Amino acid sequence: MADDPAPLVGLQPSSYEVGKDEYVPPLFALPGDYEEAEFEFETGSHRLHQAVTGWREGGCDILWSMVMPATVALNLDRLVGRTVLELGAGCGLVGLIAAQTASHVVITDGDVPEVALCTDNAARHAPSHARVEAAHLAWGARPSQQAQEEGRLGGCRAFDVIIASQVGCAHYMCVHLLT
Repeated sequence: MADDPAPLVGLQPSSYEVGKDEYVPPLFALPGDYEEAEFEFETGSHRLHQAVTGWREGGCDILWSMVMPATVALNLDRLVGRTVLELGAGCGLVGLIAAQTASHVVITDGDVPEVALCTDNAARHAPSHARVEAAHLAWGARPSQQAQEEGRLGGCRAFDVIIASQVGCAHYMCVHLLT
């Protein structure tokens, strides 16, 4: 597009209060290992309990699970008629929200069981007018090229919008994501 897009609407965090500034190894939260936090958005203040994983000051898991879908929902007008690739989709919620106005959405995850869940969710919950597909996509130049050659990316050679949903939970994979 020739014009610079307007700033995203809504849910950029403006402040947060979390108890400790310490690193907790990701993916190792014990049941009941929760902490109350308050998150301030343009839409108001929200208190919630969240599982403690990753870098505590970063907001942990539940914050971004709430912010990503809400931000996409508030900006659906930016996706009208576009092709969208969702990376790190998990259950595919963000991609399914994008499908409300996008012309074609490919929901991907690197975990095969998650792709099965995305496929099921797309079949059950995608809008009837939407073209939504789920695909396994390992990150890195070679796996991405192979997925495209095999037609696993919905036949798209390029995407208008790429949404990186849950891509930071395994930081050792970020190098592969960037390639």
